[in-house]
Amino acid sequence: MPDVFRGKPFPKDKDGEKEELQKFFAGTAKLDDRLPEVIEFAKGLKKDNGFDKVSILGGKLTLLSLASGSPFCCGAIVHPAMIAAEDGEKLSVPLGFYPSADVVEKINSAIDVKPFAKQSDFYLYDTVDPENLKQYEDVYQRLADYFTKVKC
Repeated sequence: MPDVFRGKPFPKDKDGEKEELQKFFAGTAKLDDRLPEVIEFAKGLKKDNGFDKVSILGGKLTLLSLASGSPFCCGAIVHPAMIAAEDGEKLSVPLGFYPSADVVEKINSAIDVKPFAKQSDFYLYDTVDPENLKQYEDVYQRLADYFTKVKC
């Protein structure tokens, strides 16, 4: 898996700080810069490493990478942020979509969704809380089942 953030992920202690998040997506996580890298990485896996099928798991970057001409055979996104209906309209391969409660309506018109209960930020899950742990285990089991069953 490529480290598209080059060892500089968004710090959990800054979660909720809009200004910091805007800086992150204008720099380290700029989609226009990261998307070609992800596409080239997948092409390299197929060409240079002999993989027949390559899938992807992530957020908006994943959704954008599944447009026409995608080297991926399928993908899945969990708790996507900043998605737009037009992102879903460009899908060219199967997508597992696992939004949290606060994201459901954003792309509902373009793809079929199953919202994920009460859980909000999966990347900030709290495994000490029994309900959070249950939601976390549920979504990742669904992801495993999806990638096992999807035909691509």
